[in-house]
Amino acid sequence: MYIHLLLSMRLKMMVFTIRKKIKMTRIIYMYILFVLIGCGKTSLNAELGTPFKMTSVQTVKVNETDIKLNGYKILEDSRCPKDVNCIWEGQVVAEFQVNGLPFKINTQKMTDTLGYSFKINSVEPIKEQGVEIPVTSYIIDILISKTQLNEF
Repeated sequence: MYIHLLLSMRLKMMVFTIRKKIKMTRIIYMYILFVLIGCGKTSLNAELGTPFKMTSVQTVKVNETDIKLNGYKILEDSRCPKDVNCIWEGQVVAEFQVNGLPFKINTQKMTDTLGYSFKINSVEPIKEQGVEIPVTSYIIDILISKTQLNEF
């Protein structure tokens, strides 16, 4: 009986040790995953006149200009959700930090400032009915070009 009790305790200790190792392994894998996700490029260069995609936490320097975008926040996302029939397609309004100043751009029209035109070409992810999109999940495809001056 004493031997049976010792074996039972030994088995419980082994199970406890194995569970602890599995838990530690999971923690290590989760940490590695978070580090890898966090290693996304937070700063990039873009070409004037060429569309580029950016996230809300990225900083973008537009080559051959003084333009620097420091992330954005979504002020409005009234796009028509996938698989829903809408009268109006809706829009996304984002407030970018352009050279340190707040600047609103929306998907419905091109906006000019500092001698440049800003246009949001598309916004990801596609909106779904009843699903909240975290601001960090948005990816905006934007085009910045030199403003065309009309001569009369």
